[in-house]
Amino acid sequence: MKPLMVAAETRVVPGETVRVHSIGRVEARLDLGLGTLVMRHLLVEGVNRIEIPPDLRSAAMHVLVTLVGGKRILAHVDITNTDGHIPARLFLDDPTVTPHDEYLEVPYGMQSKRLDVCSFLLWMRPRKFDVAVVRAILNGKPV
Repeated sequence: MKPLMVAAETRVVPGETVRVHSIGRVEARLDLGLGTLVMRHLLVEGVNRIEIPPDLRSAAMHVLVTLVGGKRILAHVDITNTDGHIPARLFLDDPTVTPHDEYLEVPYGMQSKRLDVCSFLLWMRPRKFDVAVVRAILNGKPV
């Protein structure tokens, strides 16, 4: 007899961003361990395009590309999901980020804080998605 449902198994998976498709969708190469790498489209949890005014969408996209494009990430995902589009909570895996409690959080199962992509985009909204602020933060400079 087959089980009706498979229990979700969530964990934080390391990976690398391959391409940013939109404000809420990132393509990433995830490392599941034991030499298993998979390419998945990650839907960034919490990012809703409606929250970003139409005149700031291109600036928000530029911020997201600058923030995670080609960089190491941590994705809190359900690893039993085999769909190509997986909801994920994304964290930037970069210890040099300027610390600020409004966008840094501790990923599930870890001890140190990382930049939460959704919280960061919400933090950037009143700053009009100024990419100079993102570059300063990524370079460890005060904002």
